[in-house]
Amino acid sequence: MIKQDDIFPIGQIQKPHGIKGELAFSFNTDAFDRDDCLFFILEMEKILVPFFVEEYRFKSQNSGFVKFEDIDTEEEAHELCGKTIFIQKKFMTKVSNKNVSDVRYFVGFEIIDSKNKTPLGKIAAVNDDTANILFELENDLLIPFSEEYIIDINHPKQLISMQLPDGLLDL
Repeated sequence: MIKQDDIFPIGQIQKPHGIKGELAFSFNTDAFDRDDCLFFILEMEKILVPFFVEEYRFKSQNSGFVKFEDIDTEEEAHELCGKTIFIQKKFMTKVSNKNVSDVRYFVGFEIIDSKNKTPLGKIAAVNDDTANILFELENDLLIPFSEEYIIDINHPKQLISMQLPDGLLDL
């Protein structure tokens, strides 16, 4: 079963392209492993459903065309228009905080203190109400989302190693 915490939005289905079920789509990131990602996920009647990719090609840096298995007519393709395209986070192999279009991608990741290799907690939410984006951990700790503190991001294991300033955890 696909869980909401395990997926990340990468784009949206725009419209049918042709009469054989191909779809035009736009995307907001290309930081996913195209070779390993065999399917996209769409939400259908509040259920996350994998749609296996028969083929896809890029039209521009932020748009392309996709043909899903078993979607063979313009009418079937039309039913998918407007749907958000998700992929599993494990396929986001090239992501860093420089090219994440939505920092909420990191919800569910564990933060590790790189100095003493201890876990600080799991990211439960992202607070972007102020100029400084904060990770809200399940244990109520607030950690600033800053490139200078991030040492390493392990996407498959959902771990972020951070070197935080002395005294930050004592606040």
